[in-house]
Amino acid sequence: MNPSVRADTFLVDTATGKVWQLVKFSDLEGEPTAWRYMERLDDFAQLLGFQSRRSSKKELSLPDPPVTVPTKPRVPLKLN
Repeated sequence: MNPSVRADTFLVDTATGKVWQLVKFSDLEGEPTAWRYMERLDDFAQLLGFQSRRSSKKELSLPDPPVTVPTKPRVPLKLN
């Protein structure tokens, strides 16, 4: 962390992986800075949970869930 950097300054808890971003509240007197917790979405299930807890102005387009690749290749059909 570099205190002289204005943007993209983060505080990371290396034990838990939690992340906070340094933000300036320009709408408050004195424009104080504070650490704001950042919610992370690490997988598709967390993305769905996040979307269900939030309302948006327009409908979000979610990606398709990950595809599982079969471990055995399929046998091609023989055409006569």
